[in-house]
Amino acid sequence: MRLEKERKLNYKVSIKKDYPELQNLTIEYNAIDNSKIYAEIVVKKIRARGIILEIPDYEKVPNNTVKLMKYCALGYSGATLHVRGDRGRSENKQPASMYFPFLTNNQQEELYYNYAYQDAIDLVNILVKEFPDLEINIVAKGQGAAIALVVSAISKKISRLFISNVQNVDFKYILDENLDIGVYDSLREYIRNYPEKEEYLLERLEEIDVLNCVGDVEAEINFGYSTLEDEKNIVINKKITSLFEKKNVTIFENEEGDLHEKILELWLMESV
Repeated sequence: MRLEKERKLNYKVSIKKDYPELQNLTIEYNAIDNSKIYAEIVVKKIRARGIILEIPDYEKVPNNTVKLMKYCALGYSGATLHVRGDRGRSENKQPASMYFPFLTNNQQEELYYNYAYQDAIDLVNILVKEFPDLEINIVAKGQGAAIALVVSAISKKISRLFISNVQNVDFKYILDENLDIGVYDSLREYIRNYPEKEEYLLERLEEIDVLNCVGDVEAEINFGYSTLEDEKNIVINKKITSLFEKKNVTIFENEEGDLHEKILELWLMESV
């Protein structure tokens, strides 16, 4: 599947609540496969400096309006994408299987993550059209960080990324080093059921590996990881950061959790 930098979009922006200084909007649009994709934005009406777009990690619930409002206090509008077929309101018309979100039972359909990547590219284009004077920054980890990197590489419309624990990086290393746990559990299950098809599996996963595009990212990348991470994960972190052009890498000593949020918070406080 070839990701499209820009395509004709059918979308609707609805006002849910309107306050003197804030406005709560929803955005609904048709994905490239006609799935209904949903996003939410809290707009700062007066002197907004930009938009901070959240892209949730795998199986994480998107933040609600109240949580998005926190960005307004620091001069930004806050938005979130509901990733298709996950814990939000977006629809996924692609077939699912026990190997979700990576493969669909040895069928040759396009991969789920290519649709998720395109959905986010589409949303960024909508935000640029609706708010042409506002820069767009993305904060995300895991699945969301992978989507953010692809969006930035393709669209060239993102100013900054605040990311950690990037998913979909170097699948061969993940399998070779037995890192196929958590979100990657389905890969282990696939190899268990089809040991003779490991080469096929890697060929398909190569289509969604973010290593293919990180060299094309023009946005400033603010990336963080912890010394508490497994050494094998730190190898992945170092590999991907070596490919970033404009980057600020923060290594957290003895800290865990949502490091992407900590990096963003530091940046916001310094920029106020």
